[in-house]
Amino acid sequence: MRNARFWTIHNGAPVKLTLRPGQQLTHASGGACEEGYACEFTLWVHDADHACVTRCCESWGTDCDGGWDRSDDSIAALDALDALEPCGGFPELRGLRFPRWQRLDGWQRDHAAELAGY
Repeated sequence: MRNARFWTIHNGAPVKLTLRPGQQLTHASGGACEEGYACEFTLWVHDADHACVTRCCESWGTDCDGGWDRSDDSIAALDALDALEPCGGFPELRGLRFPRWQRLDGWQRDHAAELAGY
């Protein structure tokens, strides 16, 4: 089984990742921002048995309305890791190709909206 090589955006810049079959990689970032704080945790796993990479993203933070949480789980086949070109308006990404992620599951919470009964 071959390595999985693909581009992603982290901390506002493109980063090329390489995962060996069976390998997993994590990245966490976050801290204070204009409206409170925001944090993100991402886990990528090279699933050699199914010839794909899974991506699990969790983010949380606060803004002017209070706390929020989000989760997004996606998958990309190894042959779809360079399937998409970035949309216009990002000349710094020209020439890079990104995975075609397919969403598996996800949710989001807005704590203030929940307290208000929404």
